[in-house]
Amino acid sequence: MGILHVSGLLFALVIQVFGWYCPFTTLEYALREKGASGGAYAGSFISHYVHKIVYLDVSGTFIFIATVLLIGVNLWLYLKKSHKWK
Repeated sequence: MGILHVSGLLFALVIQVFGWYCPFTTLEYALREKGASGGAYAGSFISHYVHKIVYLDVSGTFIFIATVLLIGVNLWLYLKKSHKWK
């Protein structure tokens, strides 16, 4: 389970570093364009649906730093648990 969690965190970091969207967002664009409404939108799923509700207007730098901090805390907790550090 730990490997899946760490892999997911590393994937999130790669997405942030390269400015990519989640693969599911790309799939959603393709499916929306095939739909009758043609209601595709620009940007990510999160930006379109919940950005204004959940997130404040923050810079990409802040998001990158928060991602790195989250990864650091998760790796520290994982290593602490797996090595039984006290």
